[in-house]
Amino acid sequence: MATFHSDPMLKARLMEIADGLAASITDKSGEREKLNWSSRQWCPAPYVCQKGPACDHHYYADEIGVSVSLAYAERAIFLNLSTAQARGWWKRFFKAIPVGVELDEASVISRLSVEILNKLLAYTQDAEQYGAVKTIIDLFEMRCVDQELWDKAAARATAAHHKSPYDNRRMESEDARRHAGCMACYAASYFARSVKDPRYIAEAISWSGWPMRYFTYAQHMAGSSDPRKQVPVSDDGMVNVGTALFASGQWMRISEKGDELGEVERHSHYFWVSQKLVEALDEANPNWSFFRGGVTRGLRRLIAS
Repeated sequence: MATFHSDPMLKARLMEIADGLAASITDKSGEREKLNWSSRQWCPAPYVCQKGPACDHHYYADEIGVSVSLAYAERAIFLNLSTAQARGWWKRFFKAIPVGVELDEASVISRLSVEILNKLLAYTQDAEQYGAVKTIIDLFEMRCVDQELWDKAAARATAAHHKSPYDNRRMESEDARRHAGCMACYAASYFARSVKDPRYIAEAISWSGWPMRYFTYAQHMAGSSDPRKQVPVSDDGMVNVGTALFASGQWMRISEKGDELGEVERHSHYFWVSQKLVEALDEANPNWSFFRGGVTRGLRRLIAS
């Protein structure tokens, strides 16, 4: 199917709608989910769609002539960018898709998935976590068509995630570092599942920022002295309650700073993902990128091909 059904007016109309909505993006939690330039609503996750059997889950894919996986990847990026970045995202996305071409979309999503998974690999903490993520990268790179292998790889990554020390409380540095690796496995499991159900790419991208978040937190905590360990203890093993409470408060403030730094890193990751998606779209259309990227860049690609 040709993008935008070979109709430049359709692209122009949708871009106009998107631009109008982008101006209304705010920092208010939950408000962004209500914004949608498409005439159709997306399914927030494959396992919670409440639209009934009539829903084909395609979102806007056939509306602009792209794959379901690309539509869901775009939505996940939009929902996870910072407010300032989200306001400019739709313009970047539309600009990356020319009118009237048939995208090599398997290549686009596969390349994006491998790029993200290779980044996640750096956050794994042991051989089990590394092997779980690396197996999924290998399956993408060999263009595996055996669904059983994909299912096993997803299950393996999920099992590695289940060994997380996270218990809904603030973690010490080492536990946070290990949890970062577990979250890398969790995101990887969704990349593996997306081969069978392309809607899972949204889950994969959404979770892919959390390893960076917890790893940054872990680094911050490791570089900060724990005030609770500096509370003096009397000869009979007693501590002053007021001093102990003050130290606990200090530790909470230190950990909250770690959370803030982690959130900055997480949002930075999604901007990186948005760049990688635009690059993948560009690479999938060498003729278009010849004109959009400049004659010199285009000539290099033609010579290389």
